[in-house]
Amino acid sequence: MKIYALEITSECNLNCSYCPQPTMERKKEHMPLEMYQKALSYPFWYDMLVAHLFGEAFLHPELEKIVSYAHDKDLAFGFSSNMRDFSLEYFNHLRKKGLSFLVISYHIPEAQKWYKYLTKHYPEFPLIANELEQKHDWAGQVDKNIKGNIKKQVADTKPSETSDCIFHKFDLVTISAQGDIYACCLDAEGLSNQGSLFDYSPEEFSNMKNDIYFELCKLCPMTNKEQDLYHLEEQHSLYAEQISNYRKRNM
Repeated sequence: MKIYALEITSECNLNCSYCPQPTMERKKEHMPLEMYQKALSYPFWYDMLVAHLFGEAFLHPELEKIVSYAHDKDLAFGFSSNMRDFSLEYFNHLRKKGLSFLVISYHIPEAQKWYKYLTKHYPEFPLIANELEQKHDWAGQVDKNIKGNIKKQVADTKPSETSDCIFHKFDLVTISAQGDIYACCLDAEGLSNQGSLFDYSPEEFSNMKNDIYFELCKLCPMTNKEQDLYHLEEQHSLYAEQISNYRKRNM
């Protein structure tokens, strides 16, 4: 397996009605720096450290060290932000420490303004705009009536024989702020929790397969046919190459 995303914090500074984070029962906290450093020894997909799941990375008090440690491990570090706590001075400081990309989600009007500003004044820096034109319900985790009926259990077989997600296809997982292994990026409550990342050595972890199918898989809005999964993987590869070229020129 490889790590698709590492949640450095599960705390957020917004209360969006279309997100499961506000009502999330899992503990909302920052990943300890010692745990983060230990996680850097594990394999990441395309050597990219995507540092978000259900939190706002700018809230982590040790973000400067977190970026620097990833850079020292030659990992391309970045995350998604709602830009509420963004400052240009801090952004420039983090870039010098090794910040390699940023995904800007349009949760608030200021986010779109920052995206336009940064693309104009930092044209080489890898930016992605998540315009949120289409919102999903996080596999039923936003609707309290559906969420209450979702069971914490692993299924014996996958829900569909004709479609799947990139997490199963390419043996990817996410790591929560508590250091636990989750089957995918939609799992807010840890329904697919497979225990601590540190129960395995980096070598043991890299040889594992993500064959974890669970209740959210039945409602997942991110499944695709096999050929489309390879297309998504190709897109990710191209973006990783863009980030790598940026790092070669600027770091």
